[in-house]
Amino acid sequence: MFKRKLIVCILILLTAIAPYFLRGTSAQDQEMVFVMAYPSDIGEMNPLFPRSERTNWFLIQIYDELIAYDEQLKPIPWLAESWEVDPNGKWVVFHIRKNAKWHDGQPLTGEDVKFTFEYWKNAPEDASGWTILQNIESVELVDDYTVRINLKEPDGFALEHYGGYYILPKHIWEGYAADDARWDDPNDKEAHIGSGPFYYVERVPDEYIVLKKFEDWWGKDVYQLPNVDVLRIEVIRGQAARILAMREGKAATERYELWGTDVNTVIEAPETDVITGVASQWDYVLGFNLTIPGLDDVRVRRAIAYAIDRDEIVRIARLGWGTPTWSVIPEAFYPLYYSEKGRFPEHDVDKANQILDEAGYLDVDGDGIREFPGDPNKELKFDMMVLSWDDISVDAGAAIAQELKKIGIEIEVAITDDAVMYPALYALPRDYRMYEMSHGFGPVPDHVWYRMHSANDIDWGDNCYGLHSEEMDRALDEFMRATSLEDRKRAAEKVQILATELIPYIPLFLSDDTHAIRKEWVNYTMLPGGPFTSYNRLTMLYIYNVEMMPAVTETPSPTPAATPAPAPGVNWTLVGGLAIVALIVGIGIGFVLTRKK
Repeated sequence: MFKRKLIVCILILLTAIAPYFLRGTSAQDQEMVFVMAYPSDIGEMNPLFPRSERTNWFLIQIYDELIAYDEQLKPIPWLAESWEVDPNGKWVVFHIRKNAKWHDGQPLTGEDVKFTFEYWKNAPEDASGWTILQNIESVELVDDYTVRINLKEPDGFALEHYGGYYILPKHIWEGYAADDARWDDPNDKEAHIGSGPFYYVERVPDEYIVLKKFEDWWGKDVYQLPNVDVLRIEVIRGQAARILAMREGKAATERYELWGTDVNTVIEAPETDVITGVASQWDYVLGFNLTIPGLDDVRVRRAIAYAIDRDEIVRIARLGWGTPTWSVIPEAFYPLYYSEKGRFPEHDVDKANQILDEAGYLDVDGDGIREFPGDPNKELKFDMMVLSWDDISVDAGAAIAQELKKIGIEIEVAITDDAVMYPALYALPRDYRMYEMSHGFGPVPDHVWYRMHSANDIDWGDNCYGLHSEEMDRALDEFMRATSLEDRKRAAEKVQILATELIPYIPLFLSDDTHAIRKEWVNYTMLPGGPFTSYNRLTMLYIYNVEMMPAVTETPSPTPAATPAPAPGVNWTLVGGLAIVALIVGIGIGFVLTRKK
Protein backbone atom coordinates (compact mmCIF):
# COMPACT_ATOMS: atom_id res chain seq x y z
CA MET A 1 0.00 0.00 0.00
CA PHE A 2 2.83 2.37 0.91
CA LYS A 3 4.68 1.82 -2.39
CA ARG A 4 1.50 2.41 -4.32
CA LYS A 5 0.90 5.75 -2.53
CA LEU A 6 4.49 6.80 -3.14
CA ILE A 7 4.27 6.07 -6.86
CA VAL A 8 0.95 7.92 -7.15
CA CYS A 9 2.43 10.91 -5.34
CA ILE A 10 5.46 11.05 -7.66
CA LEU A 11 3.29 10.72 -10.77
CA ILE A 12 1.03 13.55 -9.64
CA LEU A 13 4.00 15.82 -9.04
CA LEU A 14 5.60 14.95 -12.40
CA THR A 15 2.30 15.58 -14.19
CA ALA A 16 2.04 18.97 -12.50
CA ILE A 17 5.48 20.16 -13.60
CA ALA A 18 5.56 18.53 -17.06
CA PRO A 19 3.83 21.38 -18.98
CA TYR A 20 6.10 23.91 -17.26
CA PHE A 21 9.17 21.83 -18.08
CA LEU A 22 8.23 21.27 -21.71
CA ARG A 23 7.22 24.86 -22.25
CA GLY A 24 10.64 26.01 -21.12
CA THR A 25 12.49 23.89 -23.66
CA SER A 26 10.24 24.11 -26.71
CA ALA A 27 11.70 27.38 -28.08
CA GLN A 28 15.19 26.00 -27.63
CA ASP A 29 14.37 22.93 -29.73
CA GLN A 30 12.70 24.79 -32.62
CA GLU A 31 14.47 25.94 -35.75
CA MET A 32 14.52 29.70 -36.13
CA VAL A 33 12.75 30.31 -39.45
CA PHE A 34 12.82 33.74 -41.10
CA VAL A 35 10.24 34.27 -43.87
CA MET A 36 10.79 37.11 -46.34
CA ALA A 37 7.67 37.93 -48.37
CA TYR A 38 8.29 38.80 -52.05
CA PRO A 39 5.70 40.49 -54.28
CA SER A 40 6.79 38.29 -57.20
CA ASP A 41 9.31 35.57 -57.94
CA ILE A 42 13.00 36.13 -58.58
CA GLY A 43 12.73 35.10 -62.23
CA GLU A 44 16.30 33.80 -62.52
CA MET A 45 18.90 32.04 -60.35
CA ASN A 46 22.05 32.62 -62.40
CA PRO A 47 24.34 34.99 -60.42
CA LEU A 48 25.80 36.37 -63.66
CA PHE A 49 22.43 37.58 -64.95
CA PRO A 50 20.31 38.96 -62.08
CA ARG A 51 17.55 41.15 -63.49
CA SER A 52 16.19 42.51 -60.20
CA GLU A 53 17.22 43.31 -56.65
CA ARG A 54 14.90 40.53 -55.50
CA THR A 55 17.25 38.11 -57.23
CA ASN A 56 20.32 39.82 -55.77
CA TRP A 57 19.01 39.61 -52.20
CA PHE A 58 18.52 35.88 -52.72
CA LEU A 59 21.99 35.53 -54.25
CA ILE A 60 23.88 37.31 -51.43
CA GLN A 61 22.70 34.65 -49.02
CA ILE A 62 24.24 31.85 -51.14
CA TYR A 63 27.31 33.45 -52.71
CA ASP A 64 30.10 35.45 -51.10
CA GLU A 65 31.70 38.54 -52.53
CA LEU A 66 35.22 39.65 -51.68
CA ILE A 67 34.09 42.69 -49.66
CA ALA A 68 31.01 43.85 -47.77
CA TYR A 69 29.92 47.19 -46.27
CA ASP A 70 29.41 48.61 -42.79
CA GLU A 71 26.79 51.11 -41.59
CA GLN A 72 28.69 54.00 -43.16
CA LEU A 73 29.00 52.12 -46.49
CA LYS A 74 32.73 51.68 -45.94
CA PRO A 75 34.24 48.47 -47.37
CA ILE A 76 34.91 45.75 -44.79
CA PRO A 77 36.62 42.36 -45.26
CA TRP A 78 34.43 39.49 -46.42
CA LEU A 79 35.74 36.57 -48.43
CA ALA A 80 38.90 38.63 -48.84
CA GLU A 81 40.48 39.13 -45.42
CA SER A 82 42.56 42.07 -46.71
CA TRP A 83 43.55 43.88 -49.90
CA GLU A 84 45.92 46.39 -51.47
CA VAL A 85 44.90 48.96 -54.08
CA ASP A 86 47.22 50.76 -56.45
CA PRO A 87 47.15 54.52 -55.68
CA ASN A 88 46.99 55.08 -59.43
CA GLY A 89 44.03 52.74 -59.85
CA LYS A 90 45.74 50.22 -62.15
CA TRP A 91 45.58 47.09 -59.97
CA VAL A 92 44.03 45.59 -56.87
CA VAL A 93 45.22 42.58 -54.84
CA PHE A 94 42.88 40.42 -52.75
CA HIS A 95 44.02 38.05 -49.99
CA ILE A 96 41.48 35.22 -49.75
CA ARG A 97 40.57 33.54 -46.45
CA LYS A 98 42.24 30.16 -46.06
CA ASN A 99 39.39 28.43 -44.23
CA ALA A 100 36.58 29.11 -46.73
CA LYS A 101 34.63 26.15 -48.12
CA TRP A 102 32.01 25.61 -50.75
CA HIS A 103 28.68 24.21 -49.65
CA ASP A 104 29.74 20.75 -50.90
CA GLY A 105 32.77 20.81 -48.59
CA GLN A 106 35.38 21.55 -51.25
CA PRO A 107 37.98 24.21 -50.33
CA LEU A 108 37.64 27.67 -51.86
CA THR A 109 40.97 29.06 -53.10
CA GLY A 110 42.42 31.78 -55.25
CA GLU A 111 41.85 29.50 -58.25
CA ASP A 112 38.11 30.00 -57.81
CA VAL A 113 38.50 33.77 -57.61
CA LYS A 114 40.69 33.89 -60.73
CA PHE A 115 38.26 31.60 -62.53
CA THR A 116 35.32 33.81 -61.57
CA PHE A 117 36.73 36.98 -63.11
CA GLU A 118 37.91 35.29 -66.30
CA TYR A 119 34.65 33.32 -66.67
CA TRP A 120 32.50 36.42 -66.06
CA LYS A 121 34.58 38.62 -68.39
CA ASN A 122 34.05 36.13 -71.22
CA ALA A 123 30.30 35.81 -70.61
CA PRO A 124 27.76 37.36 -73.00
CA GLU A 125 27.62 41.16 -72.84
CA ASP A 126 24.30 41.20 -70.99
CA ALA A 127 25.93 39.67 -67.89
CA SER A 128 25.75 41.93 -64.84
CA GLY A 129 28.80 44.20 -64.57
CA TRP A 130 30.18 42.91 -67.88
CA THR A 131 31.39 46.30 -69.13
CA ILE A 132 33.43 46.91 -65.96
CA LEU A 133 35.16 43.56 -66.43
CA GLN A 134 36.29 44.48 -69.94
CA ASN A 135 38.81 46.82 -68.27
CA ILE A 136 40.71 43.80 -66.92
CA GLU A 137 44.11 43.30 -68.53
CA SER A 138 44.93 40.09 -66.66
CA VAL A 139 44.19 38.14 -63.48
CA GLU A 140 47.22 36.71 -61.69
CA LEU A 141 47.26 33.94 -59.10
CA VAL A 142 50.10 35.19 -56.88
CA ASP A 143 49.76 32.17 -54.59
CA ASP A 144 46.97 29.79 -53.57
CA TYR A 145 45.14 32.52 -51.67
CA THR A 146 46.28 35.77 -53.31
CA VAL A 147 44.81 37.19 -56.53
CA ARG A 148 45.97 40.31 -58.39
CA ILE A 149 43.73 42.03 -60.96
CA ASN A 150 45.58 44.22 -63.46
CA LEU A 151 43.59 46.88 -65.31
CA LYS A 152 43.90 48.50 -68.71
CA GLU A 153 42.71 51.91 -67.52
CA PRO A 154 42.68 53.38 -64.00
CA ASP A 155 39.60 52.66 -61.89
CA GLY A 156 39.05 54.88 -58.86
CA PHE A 157 36.45 52.42 -57.56
CA ALA A 158 38.57 49.31 -58.22
CA LEU A 159 38.09 47.91 -54.72
CA GLU A 160 34.31 48.37 -54.76
CA HIS A 161 33.94 47.17 -58.36
CA TYR A 162 36.02 43.99 -58.28
CA GLY A 163 35.15 43.27 -54.68
CA GLY A 164 31.48 43.09 -55.60
CA TYR A 165 31.23 40.05 -57.89
CA TYR A 166 29.79 36.75 -56.66
CA ILE A 167 32.63 34.22 -56.41
CA LEU A 168 31.86 31.00 -58.31
CA PRO A 169 33.07 27.40 -57.79
CA LYS A 170 35.50 26.44 -60.54
CA HIS A 171 35.11 22.71 -59.90
CA ILE A 172 31.43 22.94 -60.82
CA TRP A 173 31.31 25.48 -63.64
CA GLU A 174 34.51 25.00 -65.59
CA GLY A 175 33.50 23.88 -69.08
CA TYR A 176 29.94 25.23 -68.85
CA ALA A 177 28.72 28.35 -70.65
CA ALA A 178 27.89 31.35 -68.47
CA ASP A 179 24.30 31.25 -69.73
CA ASP A 180 23.90 27.47 -69.61
CA ALA A 181 20.34 26.45 -68.71
CA ARG A 182 21.69 24.50 -65.75
CA TRP A 183 22.21 27.74 -63.82
CA ASP A 184 18.46 28.32 -63.64
CA ASP A 185 17.37 24.74 -62.93
CA PRO A 186 15.77 24.77 -59.44
CA ASN A 187 16.09 20.98 -59.18
CA ASP A 188 19.85 20.92 -59.75
CA LYS A 189 21.17 21.62 -56.24
CA GLU A 190 24.79 21.40 -57.33
CA ALA A 191 24.16 24.30 -59.71
CA HIS A 192 23.44 26.54 -56.72
CA ILE A 193 26.44 25.72 -54.55
CA GLY A 194 28.10 28.81 -53.16
CA SER A 195 30.18 29.65 -50.11
CA GLY A 196 27.79 32.02 -48.34
CA PRO A 197 26.14 31.81 -44.94
CA PHE A 198 23.12 29.92 -46.32
CA TYR A 199 22.93 27.01 -48.74
CA TYR A 200 20.26 26.25 -51.29
CA VAL A 201 17.63 23.62 -50.47
CA GLU A 202 14.61 24.05 -52.71
CA ARG A 203 12.70 26.37 -55.01
CA VAL A 204 9.18 26.04 -56.37
CA PRO A 205 8.92 28.81 -58.98
CA ASP A 206 6.31 31.47 -58.22
CA GLU A 207 5.78 29.98 -54.76
CA TYR A 208 8.79 29.78 -52.43
CA ILE A 209 12.55 29.29 -51.94
CA VAL A 210 14.16 27.54 -48.97
CA LEU A 211 17.73 28.12 -47.76
CA LYS A 212 19.42 26.74 -44.64
CA LYS A 213 22.28 27.92 -42.46
CA PHE A 214 25.69 26.66 -43.60
CA GLU A 215 27.33 25.41 -40.40
CA ASP A 216 30.83 25.38 -41.95
CA TRP A 217 30.67 28.96 -43.21
CA TRP A 218 34.05 30.69 -42.77
CA GLY A 219 32.36 33.68 -41.14
CA LYS A 220 31.72 31.84 -37.87
CA ASP A 221 35.33 32.59 -36.87
CA VAL A 222 35.24 36.23 -37.99
CA TYR A 223 31.68 37.49 -37.61
CA GLN A 224 29.27 34.74 -36.52
CA LEU A 225 26.96 32.14 -37.99
CA PRO A 226 23.48 33.46 -38.70
CA ASN A 227 21.04 33.18 -35.81
CA VAL A 228 18.42 32.15 -38.37
CA ASP A 229 18.41 28.42 -39.16
CA VAL A 230 16.05 28.50 -42.15
CA LEU A 231 15.53 31.38 -44.56
CA ARG A 232 12.38 31.10 -46.62
CA ILE A 233 11.39 33.46 -49.43
CA GLU A 234 7.63 33.29 -49.92
CA VAL A 235 5.89 34.80 -52.94
CA ILE A 236 2.80 36.61 -51.62
CA ARG A 237 1.08 38.80 -54.18
CA GLY A 238 -0.59 41.98 -53.03
CA GLN A 239 0.55 44.13 -50.12
CA ALA A 240 -2.64 43.52 -48.15
CA ALA A 241 -1.93 39.79 -48.31
CA ARG A 242 1.68 40.33 -47.21
CA ILE A 243 0.61 42.47 -44.26
CA LEU A 244 -1.92 39.81 -43.26
CA ALA A 245 0.80 37.16 -43.48
CA MET A 246 3.00 39.21 -41.15
CA ARG A 247 0.18 39.81 -38.68
CA GLU A 248 -0.62 36.10 -38.63
CA GLY A 249 3.03 35.16 -38.11
CA LYS A 250 3.42 33.56 -41.55
CA ALA A 251 6.06 36.10 -42.64
CA ALA A 252 8.63 38.15 -40.74
CA THR A 253 8.95 41.05 -43.19
CA GLU A 254 8.65 41.90 -46.89
CA ARG A 255 11.21 42.74 -49.56
CA TYR A 256 10.16 46.32 -50.25
CA GLU A 257 8.89 49.27 -48.26
CA LEU A 258 5.22 49.74 -47.45
CA TRP A 259 3.03 51.71 -49.80
CA GLY A 260 0.38 54.33 -49.16
CA THR A 261 -1.91 54.18 -46.15
CA ASP A 262 -0.56 50.75 -45.21
CA VAL A 263 2.24 52.49 -43.28
CA ASN A 264 -0.25 53.62 -40.65
CA THR A 265 -2.04 50.26 -40.75
CA VAL A 266 1.15 48.44 -39.82
CA ILE A 267 2.16 51.01 -37.19
CA GLU A 268 -1.19 50.55 -35.46
CA ALA A 269 -1.16 46.74 -35.61
CA PRO A 270 -0.11 45.08 -32.31
CA GLU A 271 2.04 42.45 -34.04
CA THR A 272 4.15 44.65 -36.31
CA ASP A 273 6.51 47.60 -36.40
CA VAL A 274 7.64 49.90 -39.21
CA ILE A 275 11.37 50.46 -39.70
CA THR A 276 12.00 54.09 -40.63
CA GLY A 277 14.78 56.65 -40.40
CA VAL A 278 16.62 56.36 -43.72
CA ALA A 279 15.89 56.94 -47.36
CA SER A 280 15.67 53.66 -49.23
CA GLN A 281 17.96 52.78 -52.13
CA TRP A 282 15.02 52.97 -54.55
CA ASP A 283 15.36 56.02 -56.77
CA TYR A 284 12.23 56.60 -58.81
CA VAL A 285 12.87 58.16 -62.21
CA LEU A 286 11.04 59.12 -65.38
CA GLY A 287 12.97 57.70 -68.32
CA PHE A 288 12.81 58.34 -72.06
CA ASN A 289 13.53 56.29 -75.15
CA LEU A 290 15.63 58.81 -77.04
CA THR A 291 14.89 57.19 -80.39
CA ILE A 292 11.16 58.01 -80.26
CA PRO A 293 10.00 61.06 -82.26
CA GLY A 294 9.19 63.88 -79.86
CA LEU A 295 11.19 62.34 -77.03
CA ASP A 296 14.30 62.63 -79.19
CA ASP A 297 13.86 66.41 -78.89
CA VAL A 298 15.61 67.67 -75.75
CA ARG A 299 13.23 70.68 -75.70
CA VAL A 300 10.31 68.33 -75.06
CA ARG A 301 12.24 66.54 -72.32
CA ARG A 302 13.20 69.88 -70.76
CA ALA A 303 9.58 71.03 -70.76
CA ILE A 304 8.62 67.79 -69.03
CA ALA A 305 11.35 68.42 -66.43
CA TYR A 306 9.78 71.80 -65.63
CA ALA A 307 6.29 70.29 -65.46
CA ILE A 308 7.25 67.74 -62.79
CA ASP A 309 6.06 68.59 -59.27
CA ARG A 310 8.08 66.29 -57.03
CA ASP A 311 6.40 67.29 -53.80
CA GLU A 312 2.99 66.49 -55.29
CA ILE A 313 4.22 63.15 -56.62
CA VAL A 314 5.62 62.20 -53.21
CA ARG A 315 2.35 63.27 -51.58
CA ILE A 316 0.25 61.14 -53.94
CA ALA A 317 2.52 58.10 -54.36
CA ARG A 318 4.01 57.92 -50.84
CA LEU A 319 1.69 60.05 -48.68
CA GLY A 320 4.76 62.08 -47.80
CA TRP A 321 7.06 59.11 -47.10
CA GLY A 322 9.62 60.13 -49.71
CA THR A 323 12.51 62.49 -50.43
CA PRO A 324 12.50 64.49 -53.70
CA THR A 325 15.67 64.03 -55.75
CA TRP A 326 16.98 66.93 -57.81
CA SER A 327 20.13 65.40 -59.27
CA VAL A 328 21.26 62.15 -60.84
CA ILE A 329 23.62 61.94 -57.82
CA PRO A 330 21.17 63.08 -55.12
CA GLU A 331 22.24 64.76 -51.91
CA ALA A 332 20.02 62.49 -49.80
CA PHE A 333 22.07 59.41 -50.70
CA TYR A 334 25.46 60.69 -51.90
CA PRO A 335 26.06 64.00 -50.10
CA LEU A 336 29.81 63.77 -50.79
CA TYR A 337 29.32 63.97 -54.57
CA TYR A 338 26.16 66.07 -54.89
CA SER A 339 26.46 69.44 -56.65
CA GLU A 340 23.91 72.27 -56.62
CA LYS A 341 25.09 73.12 -60.14
CA GLY A 342 23.69 69.82 -61.39
CA ARG A 343 20.21 70.40 -60.02
CA PHE A 344 17.15 69.83 -62.22
CA PRO A 345 14.73 72.79 -62.52
CA GLU A 346 12.00 73.62 -60.03
CA HIS A 347 8.35 73.01 -60.91
CA ASP A 348 7.21 75.74 -63.33
CA VAL A 349 4.27 74.99 -65.62
CA ASP A 350 4.42 78.38 -67.32
CA LYS A 351 8.06 77.83 -68.25
CA ALA A 352 7.26 74.34 -69.57
CA ASN A 353 4.49 75.71 -71.80
CA GLN A 354 6.75 78.52 -73.01
CA ILE A 355 9.44 76.02 -74.06
CA LEU A 356 6.97 73.95 -76.06
CA ASP A 357 5.38 77.01 -77.65
CA GLU A 358 8.76 78.34 -78.79
CA ALA A 359 9.70 74.90 -80.14
CA GLY A 360 6.57 74.87 -82.33
CA TYR A 361 4.59 72.20 -80.48
CA LEU A 362 1.17 73.87 -80.55
CA ASP A 363 -2.36 72.74 -79.82
CA VAL A 364 -3.63 73.48 -83.31
CA ASP A 365 -7.09 71.90 -82.98
CA GLY A 366 -7.78 73.06 -79.40
CA ASP A 367 -8.33 69.59 -77.95
CA GLY A 368 -5.80 70.13 -75.16
CA ILE A 369 -3.06 68.02 -76.81
CA ARG A 370 -0.18 69.64 -78.65
CA GLU A 371 0.74 68.61 -82.18
CA PHE A 372 4.20 68.20 -83.71
CA PRO A 373 5.61 71.23 -85.56
CA GLY A 374 4.28 71.27 -89.12
CA ASP A 375 2.22 68.09 -88.64
CA PRO A 376 -1.27 68.78 -87.26
CA ASN A 377 -2.15 65.07 -87.47
CA LYS A 378 0.59 63.94 -85.08
CA GLU A 379 0.01 64.61 -81.39
CA LEU A 380 2.40 64.72 -78.43
CA LYS A 381 1.01 61.52 -77.02
CA PHE A 382 3.04 58.71 -75.40
CA ASP A 383 2.49 55.64 -73.30
CA MET A 384 4.38 55.36 -70.02
CA MET A 385 5.14 51.97 -68.50
CA VAL A 386 4.80 51.44 -64.72
CA LEU A 387 5.16 48.29 -62.61
CA SER A 388 1.90 46.61 -61.66
CA TRP A 389 3.12 45.15 -58.35
CA ASP A 390 4.64 48.46 -57.21
CA ASP A 391 1.80 50.72 -56.05
CA ILE A 392 4.30 53.57 -55.68
CA SER A 393 5.19 53.29 -59.37
CA VAL A 394 1.53 53.11 -60.39
CA ASP A 395 0.47 56.11 -58.28
CA ALA A 396 3.50 58.19 -59.27
CA GLY A 397 2.77 57.42 -62.92
CA ALA A 398 -0.81 58.61 -62.55
CA ALA A 399 0.39 61.84 -60.92
CA ILE A 400 2.90 62.48 -63.72
CA ALA A 401 0.22 61.93 -66.35
CA GLN A 402 -1.92 64.62 -64.71
CA GLU A 403 1.00 67.04 -64.54
CA LEU A 404 1.95 66.58 -68.19
CA LYS A 405 -1.66 67.09 -69.21
CA LYS A 406 -1.27 70.67 -67.99
CA ILE A 407 1.35 71.31 -70.67
CA GLY A 408 -0.51 69.59 -73.51
CA ILE A 409 1.20 66.19 -73.46
CA GLU A 410 -1.12 63.20 -73.17
CA ILE A 411 0.20 60.16 -71.31
CA GLU A 412 -1.37 56.73 -71.32
CA VAL A 413 -0.21 54.87 -68.19
CA ALA A 414 0.58 51.27 -69.16
CA ILE A 415 0.45 49.10 -66.03
CA THR A 416 2.50 45.96 -66.62
CA ASP A 417 4.61 43.46 -64.70
CA ASP A 418 8.38 43.08 -64.78
CA ALA A 419 8.24 40.08 -67.13
CA VAL A 420 7.01 42.51 -69.80
CA MET A 421 8.54 45.79 -68.68
CA TYR A 422 12.17 44.73 -68.15
CA PRO A 423 12.66 43.20 -71.61
CA ALA A 424 10.90 46.20 -73.16
CA LEU A 425 13.39 48.55 -71.49
CA TYR A 426 16.61 46.56 -71.58
CA ALA A 427 16.51 43.94 -74.34
CA LEU A 428 17.45 45.06 -77.83
CA PRO A 429 15.62 46.33 -79.77
CA ARG A 430 13.95 48.39 -77.04
CA ASP A 431 10.18 48.63 -77.17
CA TYR A 432 8.98 51.50 -75.00
CA ARG A 433 8.40 55.25 -75.11
CA MET A 434 8.54 56.38 -71.48
CA TYR A 435 8.73 54.57 -68.17
CA GLU A 436 8.51 55.43 -64.49
CA MET A 437 9.91 53.11 -61.85
CA SER A 438 12.73 52.78 -59.33
CA HIS A 439 16.18 51.44 -60.15
CA GLY A 440 18.26 51.21 -56.99
CA PHE A 441 21.47 52.78 -55.70
CA GLY A 442 24.58 50.98 -54.52
CA PRO A 443 27.36 51.92 -52.10
CA VAL A 444 29.14 54.12 -54.68
CA PRO A 445 27.47 56.37 -57.29
CA ASP A 446 28.71 54.45 -60.32
CA HIS A 447 25.10 54.05 -61.43
CA VAL A 448 25.56 57.22 -63.52
CA TRP A 449 28.25 55.47 -65.59
CA TYR A 450 26.08 52.40 -66.09
CA ARG A 451 22.99 54.41 -67.01
CA MET A 452 24.47 57.11 -69.25
CA HIS A 453 27.72 55.87 -70.80
CA SER A 454 27.38 54.78 -74.43
CA ALA A 455 29.38 51.61 -73.63
CA ASN A 456 26.30 50.39 -71.74
CA ASP A 457 23.91 50.86 -74.66
CA ILE A 458 23.97 47.11 -75.22
CA ASP A 459 21.56 44.22 -74.85
CA TRP A 460 20.34 44.36 -71.24
CA GLY A 461 22.68 47.28 -70.57
CA ASP A 462 21.59 49.92 -68.07
CA ASN A 463 21.74 52.70 -70.66
CA CYS A 464 18.21 51.85 -71.71
CA TYR A 465 17.70 55.40 -73.01
CA GLY A 466 20.09 55.05 -75.93
CA LEU A 467 22.10 58.08 -74.83
CA HIS A 468 25.22 58.70 -76.91
CA SER A 469 27.18 61.80 -75.95
CA GLU A 470 30.94 62.06 -76.31
CA GLU A 471 31.03 64.82 -73.73
CA MET A 472 29.07 62.75 -71.22
CA ASP A 473 31.25 59.69 -71.92
CA ARG A 474 34.40 61.74 -71.21
CA ALA A 475 32.96 63.11 -67.97
CA LEU A 476 31.86 59.66 -66.84
CA ASP A 477 35.25 58.16 -67.66
CA GLU A 478 36.96 60.92 -65.68
CA PHE A 479 34.63 60.23 -62.77
CA MET A 480 35.29 56.50 -62.77
CA ARG A 481 39.06 56.80 -63.27
CA ALA A 482 39.71 59.55 -60.73
CA THR A 483 41.85 58.29 -57.84
CA SER A 484 41.66 61.42 -55.69
CA LEU A 485 38.49 62.62 -53.99
CA GLU A 486 38.79 66.14 -55.34
CA ASP A 487 39.18 64.97 -58.94
CA ARG A 488 36.23 62.62 -58.53
CA LYS A 489 34.02 65.37 -57.09
CA ARG A 490 34.87 67.69 -59.98
CA ALA A 491 34.00 64.98 -62.49
CA ALA A 492 30.79 64.15 -60.61
CA GLU A 493 29.72 67.78 -60.83
CA LYS A 494 30.30 67.78 -64.59
CA VAL A 495 28.25 64.59 -64.95
CA GLN A 496 25.35 66.13 -63.00
CA ILE A 497 25.40 69.32 -65.06
CA LEU A 498 25.42 67.39 -68.33
CA ALA A 499 22.51 65.25 -67.13
CA THR A 500 20.39 68.41 -66.73
CA GLU A 501 21.31 69.43 -70.28
CA LEU A 502 20.85 66.06 -72.00
CA ILE A 503 17.97 64.77 -69.81
CA PRO A 504 17.96 61.04 -70.67
CA TYR A 505 15.93 60.59 -67.49
CA ILE A 506 14.51 62.79 -64.75
CA PRO A 507 15.20 61.94 -61.09
CA LEU A 508 11.99 62.11 -59.08
CA PHE A 509 12.31 60.91 -55.49
CA LEU A 510 13.73 58.38 -53.10
CA SER A 511 11.13 56.30 -51.35
CA ASP A 512 11.67 56.43 -47.59
CA ASP A 513 12.47 53.02 -46.14
CA THR A 514 9.27 52.00 -44.40
CA HIS A 515 9.78 48.30 -43.84
CA ALA A 516 7.10 46.32 -42.05
CA ILE A 517 8.46 43.71 -39.67
CA ARG A 518 7.04 41.58 -36.89
CA LYS A 519 7.96 42.95 -33.46
CA GLU A 520 9.77 39.83 -32.27
CA TRP A 521 12.44 40.17 -35.00
CA VAL A 522 15.22 42.42 -33.69
CA ASN A 523 18.90 43.27 -34.19
CA TYR A 524 18.80 44.07 -37.90
CA THR A 525 21.58 46.30 -39.24
CA MET A 526 20.76 49.73 -40.66
CA LEU A 527 22.84 50.70 -43.66
CA PRO A 528 21.96 53.63 -45.94
CA GLY A 529 19.13 52.25 -48.00
CA GLY A 530 17.70 50.12 -45.21
CA PRO A 531 18.18 46.75 -43.48
CA PHE A 532 17.36 44.49 -46.43
CA THR A 533 19.29 45.88 -49.40
CA SER A 534 21.28 43.53 -51.61
CA TYR A 535 24.52 45.08 -50.31
CA ASN A 536 23.58 44.69 -46.64
CA ARG A 537 25.12 41.35 -45.69
CA LEU A 538 25.03 42.00 -41.94
CA THR A 539 21.30 41.93 -41.20
CA MET A 540 20.88 38.22 -41.94
CA LEU A 541 23.81 37.39 -39.64
CA TYR A 542 22.57 39.28 -36.61
CA ILE A 543 18.77 39.37 -36.81
CA TYR A 544 16.94 36.99 -34.48
CA ASN A 545 13.55 36.20 -32.99
CA VAL A 546 13.60 37.55 -29.44
CA GLU A 547 10.86 35.11 -28.39
CA MET A 548 13.20 32.22 -29.24
CA MET A 549 16.36 33.83 -27.83
CA PRO A 550 15.11 35.85 -24.85
CA ALA A 551 18.50 36.07 -23.11
CA VAL A 552 20.12 38.06 -25.91
CA THR A 553 20.78 41.73 -25.25
CA GLU A 554 19.32 43.85 -28.01
CA THR A 555 21.75 45.98 -30.01
CA PRO A 556 19.89 48.23 -32.45
CA SER A 557 22.55 48.46 -35.15
CA PRO A 558 25.46 46.05 -34.69
CA THR A 559 28.83 46.30 -36.37
CA PRO A 560 30.86 43.21 -37.25
CA ALA A 561 33.59 43.94 -34.74
CA ALA A 562 31.31 44.89 -31.87
CA THR A 563 28.52 42.34 -32.05
CA PRO A 564 29.10 38.94 -30.44
CA ALA A 565 27.23 35.91 -31.61
CA PRO A 566 23.85 36.03 -29.88
CA ALA A 567 23.37 32.83 -27.94
CA PRO A 568 20.69 31.60 -25.55
CA GLY A 569 21.59 32.15 -21.90
CA VAL A 570 21.22 29.53 -19.19
CA ASN A 571 17.77 27.97 -19.40
CA TRP A 572 16.71 28.44 -15.79
CA THR A 573 13.36 26.86 -16.57
CA LEU A 574 15.13 23.67 -17.56
CA VAL A 575 17.42 23.82 -14.52
CA GLY A 576 14.46 24.42 -12.22
CA GLY A 577 12.54 21.52 -13.73
CA LEU A 578 15.46 19.15 -13.28
CA ALA A 579 15.92 20.32 -9.70
CA ILE A 580 12.29 19.56 -8.90
CA VAL A 581 12.56 16.10 -10.44
CA ALA A 582 15.73 15.45 -8.44
CA LEU A 583 14.02 16.62 -5.28
CA ILE A 584 11.05 14.32 -5.83
CA VAL A 585 13.27 11.35 -6.53
CA GLY A 586 15.43 12.17 -3.50
CA ILE A 587 12.42 12.42 -1.21
CA GLY A 588 11.11 9.14 -2.53
CA ILE A 589 14.40 7.32 -2.03
CA GLY A 590 14.83 8.81 1.43
CA PHE A 591 11.34 7.81 2.39
CA VAL A 592 11.95 4.24 1.22
CA LEU A 593 15.22 3.98 3.13
CA THR A 594 13.54 5.33 6.26
CA ARG A 595 10.76 2.73 5.98
CA LYS A 596 13.32 -0.05 5.61
CA LYS A 597 15.04 1.06 8.81
